Amino acid sequence: MPKNNNLAVVCVGGDLELEPELSKLATNITTYVLKLDDQDLKTAYSGAIALVYPSLYEGFGLPIIEAMACGCPVITCFNSAIPEVGGDAVLYIDGTSIDEMIQAIKKIQIPEIRQQLIDKGLEKYQQFSWQQNSEKISQIILKTITEVQENPSGKVWVELRKLQEERQNQSLQQLITSISLQEMEYSLEKFKNQNRQLSENIESLQEEIKSLSTAKSAIKRLLKIVIKKSKLAYFIKKNY
Repeated sequence: MPKNNNLAVVCVGGDLELEPELSKLATNITTYVLKLDDQDLKTAYSGAIALVYPSLYEGFGLPIIEAMACGCPVITCFNSAIPEVGGDAVLYIDGTSIDEMIQAIKKIQIPEIRQQLIDKGLEKYQQFSWQQNSEKISQIILKTITEVQENPSGKVWVELRKLQEERQNQSLQQLITSISLQEMEYSLEKFKNQNRQLSENIESLQEEIKSLSTAKSAIKRLLKIVIKKSKLAYFIKKNY
């Protein structure tokens, strides 16, 4: 970046030593890694050209609000919750683009743009003051308490009971379905067992019938032999 010898980077938070991979990128730039208390942090924000905050993911973005409250313009990314916090009071860049960051640092030093961002930041900050937020939360809690006291079975509880009933019905339906499936599986298994037993009985009867048929045939043959022998004996006796 042109005239980078006129800039210094102040890093706050984390270790007191810049990571090696970052040190390689800042060989010609004066860099300070500091741990600051609240008062010193205010001073740092107030005297900075900008808060450069290229966060690729942010749960809320408290440093952005802190900077705006101290009249410090902000350069950040249009990611996650940051647009909700920054609105139109910050300069947005692609956090992975060095060129966009350089151009934003140049742009934020233009007096008209810088003052515009400061004014918008101070206005935006008021939406996130601790006092204002605590008052809103307090109002919501007091309103809820009043509604419950005046109408214990009011809309909130009706909706809660409705939701509870829906969940119970869903659970009951799932239980019934589960029981029905279990009964069907049990009945099917029972039928299979009965059918298997019946098949075994039929096979056993068939074997017995075969055995009886064989025995009947043997008896018939034996009777024929006996009869023939009886006739022969009678014939011999008669003639001799």
